Amino acid sequence: RPAEAAEDAAEPDGEPDGEVNVKDSRRAAARKKAMIEIDPVRERALVEHIVGFMADPAVNPCQGSLPVERVQNFAQTTHPELYGAAVGHAHNGWKRFLARNPSDFVLFTVERSKCRVRLPTHTNWQDADKMEQQQRSTADTHVLACLTHFLAGRRKCVLDDFITAYPELPENRGSSADSSPDPPPPPIPLPPRGDLVRFIRRHPQVFQYDSQEFVVTLKSEDT
Repeated sequence: RPAEAAEDAAEPDGEPDGEVNVKDSRRAAARKKAMIEIDPVRERALVEHIVGFMADPAVNPCQGSLPVERVQNFAQTTHPELYGAAVGHAHNGWKRFLARNPSDFVLFTVERSKCRVRLPTHTNWQDADKMEQQQRSTADTHVLACLTHFLAGRRKCVLDDFITAYPELPENRGSSADSSPDPPPPPIPLPPRGDLVRFIRRHPQVFQYDSQEFVVTLKSEDT
């Protein structure tokens, strides 16, 4: 039956061409909308701000690499207009921004696909990263012990109560605490509130955090 065979041969597979073309045009429009025209002056300004942030000893005391999310958050929140002009909001726009400036930034992957970024001028970054990791481990152990001991007698508390009490805890006062009217700051400062919450949530076997009431609870051994 040649007529039916001809009709079968002409029948398209899958979606009709019209629907495919519409979808393709929508994707192209979305990509075009996400693309930005790079302003080299603003991009350079953003680069310099980020370099200054990463080189700041208060931010990067060991002068090693930093989590890429931390650097991106600085750029987004501190310089939103420059970020919008140089990075935009397209998928992978931030990584493309870093890739366009290889003389200023080195992006690399560490364990579990986490990315970090460093400055090329930080040539001793590997030793610096090891030092930072050791310091972070020491600080985590200290804060974990302080919070556990603080909760031991009360089981739960509002997080701000612990933050307020932290400088006066026995672990932070030392032997001269009774004789010093102006005690020195804690040997290991407490991380910012958001980082402290993330720290608590990294220890679900020890603590439970209520994000509605901002209450942290010490779990019992049989929980």
